[in-house]
Amino acid sequence: MNVLCSIADGVCEIRLNRPDKLNAITPPMWVELNAALDRAQADSAVRVILFSGAGKSFCAGADLGAFSADAMADEVPSGLDNPGGRFTARLPHIDRMMIAAVQGHAVGIGTTLLLQCDYVLAAPTARLLLPFVQRGFVPEAGSSLSLQQRIGYLRAAEMMLMGEPVDAATAREWGLLNRLVDEDRLLAEARAAAARVAALPPSALRRTRELMRRPCATIDAQLLRESEAFTAQLHTEEVREAIAAFMEKRKPDFSGF
Repeated sequence: MNVLCSIADGVCEIRLNRPDKLNAITPPMWVELNAALDRAQADSAVRVILFSGAGKSFCAGADLGAFSADAMADEVPSGLDNPGGRFTARLPHIDRMMIAAVQGHAVGIGTTLLLQCDYVLAAPTARLLLPFVQRGFVPEAGSSLSLQQRIGYLRAAEMMLMGEPVDAATAREWGLLNRLVDEDRLLAEARAAAARVAALPPSALRRTRELMRRPCATIDAQLLRESEAFTAQLHTEEVREAIAAFMEKRKPDFSGF
């Protein structure tokens, strides 16, 4: 399998497993990635999705061999009506927290995927690259919008129009990464972060993430949404458990929710 998917203790880990090709994604791998997301979303116990890549690189982008003359001669579904398009279109609508562990090359989807993640750890070896224009393509996964929203138009143009690579330290400075971690500890740190998220009260996590990712146009409208969510949260068993644990001076247990 070139995409490994495992679920345990509230964490779904999706691992690209084609290290000899720097985890470049082939058409069958898009199908496998969609199947992994299906598993994660069908399992109510899954609270966080962790993306990682085997070997020296996170992901070298889509495998250009898939765009050979013979492949392009076949009828290609337009728009998002293909496995790769469906995968990228789903990412902004995933209702679980998403974490990524990045080392080495993060090319194309290897970078645009990170824009949809909530927490990104990277090794100092990480190198982000968006060579869409240089290879005759255009951006995907909504990145032509989300990248400039994250880092501003001029920096986004440097990456997307000029195809300039961004090293790990610069990516962190620009707000594309949360933390730099030594490569030998990267996956362990990412898994530990995923475990911390999985231990949080799930509806509080989900509601807060929704408030952050889809904010209202005005502060007054956002205040109202927050108030409604806060009131709804007050009536949950999660809050009762959190208060009881505080009063009893113990660690709260949200595993059963």
